Amino acid sequence: MNFSEDERYSYSAPDEKKKHAAKTGIKYEKYCTPFQSWSLEKLPSSVDFWQTDIDLVSRSRAGDIRIYELKCRGGKLQTSQSITYEIIAKGLEAITGRNITVNNGYRDITINITFKGFYKIVFEKECPRSGRSFVNGVEYSEKELIDFLSFRTDAKTKT
Repeated sequence: MNFSEDERYSYSAPDEKKKHAAKTGIKYEKYCTPFQSWSLEKLPSSVDFWQTDIDLVSRSRAGDIRIYELKCRGGKLQTSQSITYEIIAKGLEAITGRNITVNNGYRDITINITFKGFYKIVFEKECPRSGRSFVNGVEYSEKELIDFLSFRTDAKTKT
């Protein structure tokens, strides 16, 4: 799984968000969950340590798995997110086609894993209802997005 230079390096770093928040009077917490805000204050700096919240992982009964990063208002993927997602994607690619035994709390079950990829979904506003939606830079109608997220279709490619 490779990320484009544009995806890897175009982002708004947390320090830039803090500066923006200071200029506008918006509290930095607006950009993060309470846990993220706490961890930014208490855990090591991003010089040696990164955190990434994974927005969505979908798995079909057949064992198909996709990972999604959701961005509202045209948001950009941060470098640390991009690298972390790439590491996870490479791990899932490595087990594609293998039977993996997991325990569902009652018994062991075996799932044949097929990693279907990492996708960045960008909403023009907040969600598909409030504006346009893009998957890896390709515009999707609401129906196309539903079909894609439900594993009924594969990702469209740029033309």
